[in-house]
Amino acid sequence: MFWSLIADRWLIDTLLALPEVQAVFDDRIYRDQAPEGTPAPVLIVTRVADAPSQPLGQPVTSWTFDYDVAGWDDGLSVARIAPAMDAIDAALTEADAAPVDGHHVTCWELSELPAAPPPRTGEPPSVRLGKTYRIYVS
Repeated sequence: MFWSLIADRWLIDTLLALPEVQAVFDDRIYRDQAPEGTPAPVLIVTRVADAPSQPLGQPVTSWTFDYDVAGWDDGLSVARIAPAMDAIDAALTEADAAPVDGHHVTCWELSELPAAPPPRTGEPPSVRLGKTYRIYVS
């Protein structure tokens, strides 16, 4: 569905344009999960929900998408990823983007993500910092 392509492209282009993201994560930005063996830190973007934004029976003229955007690092501190995550939050919260392929894109924060779950036996500790954002495409 083309609505999702617009939302995905806007989100990834926005993240890649942030110097703080480049400085911390370099090119380690992945959808859903990082490949095994990828060095930390990594940025994981996961679409967690989507729905048309008008009543049933009406023509679809807009769509909403919810994304978890999470920075992961090894160890016990979020200090290394915090500057990038702050920059992401500033760029995405209340964002009102220029038209993308003739469609209007807006974005806002929905909620903070909980801390990373405890590691499984034998795994090193890791930390997560991130939020859920809603992107509206019309």
